[in-house]
Amino acid sequence: MKSITAPTAEEFRRLKSFTDGSIRSGMVFSVKLDGVPCRPGDFRVTADEETEKEDRTECFRRFEIGTIAICQYATIYKELPVAEWYLTAENVGKTVSPRFSFTAIDCTVDADRSTLYHHNGSDNRPDDHQPRIDPLGPGRRVTIAPLDGRSSNQEYPYFTLAMGSCGMNVALGYLGQWQAEFTCVGDGVRICCGQQRLNSVILPGERFRSPRVVLQCWEYCGLHEKHAVRRAQNIFRKYMRRYNMPRYADGSIPTHGLAACSSHQFLEMVCATAEDQKRFIDLYDKRGIPLDYWWCDAGWYPCEDSWDAHLGSWRYDERRFPNGIREIADYAGARGLGLVLWHEIERFRTDSDLYREHPEFALARKEENPDTFLINFGDREAVDWVIDRITNNLKQYGVTIYRQDMNVNLLPFIEANETPERQGALENHYMTGMLRFWDTLKENIPGLMIDMCAAGGRRQDPDALRRALIFIRSDWLFEPTSQQCHTGWISEWIPFAGTGILVGPSRIDNRQVIATYDRYALTSTFCPHLNSCFDVRDDSLEWDKIKSLLDEWRDFAECYSGDYYPLTEITLADDNWAAWQFNRFEEGDGVIQAFRRPFASDEERTFRLFDLDPDKNYRLHRYDTGEDFVASGRELTENGLRVRLPPRSSAEIKYTVC
Repeated sequence: MKSITAPTAEEFRRLKSFTDGSIRSGMVFSVKLDGVPCRPGDFRVTADEETEKEDRTECFRRFEIGTIAICQYATIYKELPVAEWYLTAENVGKTVSPRFSFTAIDCTVDADRSTLYHHNGSDNRPDDHQPRIDPLGPGRRVTIAPLDGRSSNQEYPYFTLAMGSCGMNVALGYLGQWQAEFTCVGDGVRICCGQQRLNSVILPGERFRSPRVVLQCWEYCGLHEKHAVRRAQNIFRKYMRRYNMPRYADGSIPTHGLAACSSHQFLEMVCATAEDQKRFIDLYDKRGIPLDYWWCDAGWYPCEDSWDAHLGSWRYDERRFPNGIREIADYAGARGLGLVLWHEIERFRTDSDLYREHPEFALARKEENPDTFLINFGDREAVDWVIDRITNNLKQYGVTIYRQDMNVNLLPFIEANETPERQGALENHYMTGMLRFWDTLKENIPGLMIDMCAAGGRRQDPDALRRALIFIRSDWLFEPTSQQCHTGWISEWIPFAGTGILVGPSRIDNRQVIATYDRYALTSTFCPHLNSCFDVRDDSLEWDKIKSLLDEWRDFAECYSGDYYPLTEITLADDNWAAWQFNRFEEGDGVIQAFRRPFASDEERTFRLFDLDPDKNYRLHRYDTGEDFVASGRELTENGLRVRLPPRSSAEIKYTVC
């Protein structure tokens, strides 16, 4: 028996039809010169090459129009109905080009009817990552773009286009200001996506890079549209895990993890010392909670009473850490923990080492007496400096995971430093410089992992997630209902994302639950990666129960790498249930998480599970009650699983094929 998420021959046929007509021949992109659209006949194809590999076909094509050479780099996967590509545009002449803009995809696909499924991005809100649906009626156009230059700030660069009997998933890999446009035209839908603001002359020898497009073809397979969309997004989750996630040094793909920090007790790291960090590590061990990483957040550098007052002085505070960060890394490493070290490398202040040493690297906003700057990642010399400084820091300090934050909007800095004839050029070079920084950092330090923060989840596009994990998906933390929703919503696309877990006081967040133990609040945060924020000095917390709960999470957390199925509608309403299933068909296991919210009137719900083998029996273990029982796959998928809960409580049920 095959999983319902196994790709079909028709899906591969549709992908081949698309790539044969748009990637291997024809044009998948569009170009404007001085605002005038170019026609396909205006281009000369000067190179056309294919390379066959075990799991993919790599296609390279070169187009020329005047002195501009456009190179298309495409990958067509063999195990999934997915293709991806990006373009570069270079002025190979000796004079400045006309104003140039291009889209990475501009094509029209046949559709009897169409509906666009997409999501909120992150904005430090309860509805971060919430799904949205836009029917595309005759002549309707839906245009989507993030806010002010970070790729998932308020909008999310992942889209499902359902077209009656088939569909496409489209994702955009670009760290900056992308734009996606879906227009109903006649009997089809025009898809047009690229960098929103690029309209610039190209200098001789200069090169621009387009966003990377990931495109998946899918079929309804006889399913209702809601379930067909879910199946398609589960295939996309497989793509993310196989081809678009960073791997550990041994080649394995991350599935889950547990880090801990003292940020909520010491104002991030502003008031922390090396002795504090070692004491907390010891206390986690005393409480019997096994960690994967110790997390040093903002404020490990000289910063007085504010973590962002001296950004740009990337050296440890000798007063609080006399033996350096390496002392903490070695202490953690001796106990089997890696070290996460926070940086906000893009931003710096006037009172910083960077500003004193290299003021020429600064990008400033249009304001009097600016005190905040960005490093110009569009300047190759500046990027080389960042690479050298951060590589040396991470090696010297013994860092396992480099955590990168970005807490200001990018576009005001970019726009203040661009001229009208160079609109979008600096932004484009900034984003390619950032990719070069990350790629070189990983080359320089084999096995290094990157955690992408960006003010809580505001850079989650495929280019970022090919290189980085998400330890904090949103800075809206701890409150149970929103945490349930964030897990349910982001899991539609992303197989690895994390959040914080806490009960008890916090010096930096007012959304935590003040209690010695709260099973419902804690299980509401359960997801692939957890960052423990407890005050382990506090003997009043019910540590035996907290340890037992985290042991339960670790027992089933690997199942988060499977297919995701919501078993209820996931909303922010406190008068209903929320439930979902993560299923690993090949491994024969999975987990159900169910929550009866405070004002839900139903004492019991029945959930029909997905994609189990009807002819096999499954052993189920319910952690909250300790109950064990056996049921057939047919019974669980046809009749369902009954779950009874009191108000404001949860159940976690792991199943394994007998």
